[in-house]
Amino acid sequence: MSHTFVTMPTRHIINMLEGMNNEKLDEMIAIIKNVKSSRRENKSACDSPVKRVFQIADSMQGKKRSEIIAACVEAGVNIHTAKTQYQIYFAVRQQMNKAA
Repeated sequence: MSHTFVTMPTRHIINMLEGMNNEKLDEMIAIIKNVKSSRRENKSACDSPVKRVFQIADSMQGKKRSEIIAACVEAGVNIHTAKTQYQIYFAVRQQMNKAA
């Protein structure tokens, strides 16, 4: 079964649900709950994850990108947030070094 219904507007979901049997509804509800719970798991476990990435990256200057990302994840930052924010940090540092 496709999971595209999760991103559809509510009225489309309601129209889809009408006429379905209880077994099908139970399956769809389980999928929705699974998607919602997985979204929560993807959040960073630390406060101010962006600030935390910048702090870690600043303290680990000269280290490999993969080591810095790993340290961020270990500190509770979501891996995708860590990767994105490190790239921003890296670009800002490059601009600062050019200006100096």
